[in-house]
Amino acid sequence: MLAFRKNKKKKPETNIVLNRFALGERARSLGCDFATKIPDFCGARDSMLYKINRKDIYKFLSGAFFVTAGVSWYLSWYQIEVPLLGFTMTPEFVWFRVFLDFALFLISFYFGFVRK
Repeated sequence: MLAFRKNKKKKPETNIVLNRFALGERARSLGCDFATKIPDFCGARDSMLYKINRKDIYKFLSGAFFVTAGVSWYLSWYQIEVPLLGFTMTPEFVWFRVFLDFALFLISFYFGFVRK
């Protein structure tokens, strides 16, 4: 036979944000650069506050811009037109995107990996 405990002690809930306006104040008090409110669907807690490091965001963006610049370079090198929402991007426009994405890659790479 299974035994169940009726009176479970609850742990004190820290880092709980009760309303959406307290999110910014709580993040500033913790010293977070960015913060997000993530709901817990199990019903144990209303929401939790997680710290997202700014350097991690720049690292992610540098990888995304690097891949986008590489794919755009490949498409423009072989003169492939790219359909987008019923329009067609010409290879000349894709060349412009190569330089723009590569510049954004360099900026985000600097802020994510080089700068301390």
